Amino acid sequence: MIKNRGSFSEERAWLGITINEKFYVAMIDNTGKILYKNENDGVGKPFSGGISIFTPRRGDNQILLNSEGTVVGSTESGTFDMILAYGDGLAFVYKNASDITSEKHMYGVLDKDGNWIVPLWEDSQAVANAGWSYWGSSIFFSSREGVMFNSRNGKSARFDYSVTRSLCPYINDKAFFCGTYNGITGTFFINTDLEINEVCKDRTYEYASNGILIYSDKENIELFDTISNTFTVIDQYTKEQITGIEFYDKYGIMKIRGMDKQDYFTLIDRQGTEIFYPILGFNPIYSDERIIYKNFDSTGYIMVDIDRKEISRISSVEDFSDGIITNYLNYYDKNGQVILEALTE
Repeated sequence: MIKNRGSFSEERAWLGITINEKFYVAMIDNTGKILYKNENDGVGKPFSGGISIFTPRRGDNQILLNSEGTVVGSTESGTFDMILAYGDGLAFVYKNASDITSEKHMYGVLDKDGNWIVPLWEDSQAVANAGWSYWGSSIFFSSREGVMFNSRNGKSARFDYSVTRSLCPYINDKAFFCGTYNGITGTFFINTDLEINEVCKDRTYEYASNGILIYSDKENIELFDTISNTFTVIDQYTKEQITGIEFYDKYGIMKIRGMDKQDYFTLIDRQGTEIFYPILGFNPIYSDERIIYKNFDSTGYIMVDIDRKEISRISSVEDFSDGIITNYLNYYDKNGQVILEALTE
């Protein structure tokens, strides 16, 4: 019996199951095959680059697994004492090697096979509980300390709050931020050598979404694509009408408040081109060329494709990712069909 259905990421999901009246937390693939199970209740994190972390609720053990379900390191086995952050198949870990005569704090980076990409080294400057995150392009970032560490070349740097307060994750080997730096106000980026470069003076973006910077400092909303380094003006709607833009990959959802005071949304590409005429509805979510949303005239969620063609209707949605819809009853594919009704080992 399936309980506590988790969302899919990289064709893997964590969920609770009962086998022969015994409860497990399991990791499955998108065919329903059980790749790993643990009899301890706990939390499995989304996969990134083929790795995930499972943390039992009891004790201090953290387990690092790859997408095949193989354990490649754990606190219990002594590989590390704590996983500070992970992403793109890399895990930044901490190990306390202090003894009776000296205090030693060790840090290192493991890959998805459990190999040391960066062997354990001692660093008195780094802080274990410093809010570490994976920031893309093999770089780990401590928001609390303002430290960036590139596991690819071993370089590290510390930046002040004027840089880190708006710092975006790396896209195409650039991490953008805006504000005033060295007396200059504008938009900047940090490269993978942890050097700061100027993009444009006197312009600061409002927020960023998956490599798109959204500017609202002029008459119209403007998008800056950090991959193609191009600006696009959104002039078919007023700045006040656009209530939100969220990009997923090559497409983004743009929410619009109509002149009739109703909520609409449309799909746009990274150049701001509308893929279809706006739909009356709210709570839209995009995944794998499908959009699910709600409207006031129906119960549940409506699924459409990128041509606005209705595919199906789902009673409730907890998550929509990897082209798979999750709710408390079932998993559904991108065509609205129930899947993974039974699991295999």
